[in-house]
Amino acid sequence: MNRVEKYRAIRLARKKIKLLLTTCFILVLIGIITVDYSINDLMNKENGIRLVEINQRDDNYTHIKLLNNNLYFNIEYIKEDINRVVKWILRHD
Repeated sequence: MNRVEKYRAIRLARKKIKLLLTTCFILVLIGIITVDYSINDLMNKENGIRLVEINQRDDNYTHIKLLNNNLYFNIEYIKEDINRVVKWILRHD
């Protein structure tokens, strides 16, 4: 096997691996979406995909529901940090 054939085989193998990984990723994603859709229909009598839901509770709290796990974030601290960074940037101009 000469050099050209060797590297052609390597390129072909890389393409096959990329195609295989992409196909696997798409299949897993389709499976997760299908399961989420059917569980929402059976459990909640709602049609739709609810993998991630983001709701604003108050001015300071955000409720994130990720795969039926509830997360509450206090946005007040993040706002304070952003204001500090903006003040620091404006001061150093």
